[in-house]
Amino acid sequence: MIRSAVFCCALLLCLCGCAVAPHPTATKTAPLAFTATDGRRCQPLNPQGRPASVLVFVLQDCPICNAYASRIERLAARFAPRGVQFYLVHVDPSLSDADAAAHAKEYGYRFPVLVDRAHMLVKRLGVSAVPTAVVLDRKGQVQYRGRIDNRYFALGKSRELATSNDLRQALDSVMDGKPVQVARTRVIGCAVPDLPQTGDAR
Repeated sequence: MIRSAVFCCALLLCLCGCAVAPHPTATKTAPLAFTATDGRRCQPLNPQGRPASVLVFVLQDCPICNAYASRIERLAARFAPRGVQFYLVHVDPSLSDADAAAHAKEYGYRFPVLVDRAHMLVKRLGVSAVPTAVVLDRKGQVQYRGRIDNRYFALGKSRELATSNDLRQALDSVMDGKPVQVARTRVIGCAVPDLPQTGDAR
């Protein structure tokens, strides 16, 4: 009976990407875990059997990030049936969960929303500007890091339509088991804010 319960919990975590659970006991080898704004516990760097994961780093008041909201949500909906898990990662260390949840509701995000107050994910994945998308494969290896597309090509300059859909193309390649043709692209947007000097960011 105990083995069956453990198996069911593991299966639920694998299928949903996040699970409602108490804080796990911290260990040196434990993967990074965050509580999403809806209360679920998530391990965004742990593939958990998924073919790919996408972390999209944003600032709630960055105009370029917010301009991409509908595009990001469409990509999440497009790849969800193929088992890809999206996470929205806020990088403002002062942002409350309530404000992050309100932002998600305003812009129509329906996948897990995390607040990286200590910049643990920012540092681990080398993010310096937003919006940055990071694609992980089934082994948790970074296969793509950069812009969502090339609609914005310089500060204050944009095309009406993108001519290079970098994130979508990277995901297509990962899902097809092929190398990503362009694994790094330059992000046009807003700088990731510094952590507070007090060190009390989390």
